[in-house]
Amino acid sequence: SCGPLGAITYYQGVAKVTSIIDGNRALVEWTVTLECPDAEQKNCVTALEGAMPQWMRSSRAVLAA
Repeated sequence: SCGPLGAITYYQGVAKVTSIIDGNRALVEWTVTLECPDAEQKNCVTALEGAMPQWMRSSRAVLAA
């Protein structure tokens, strides 16, 4: 793998944010489409699974500011 997202050659993420009426919260659904070499598929998925929580924490910090 190379770079922060490994061998991913194409990435498209779509976020859907739904307000939750009970409390000051929201539900975030993140759909991902990606392409990477077959031999690297497991590594690519693992890289994204590791990166997603950090992306969500960063988004939360920006929205809270």
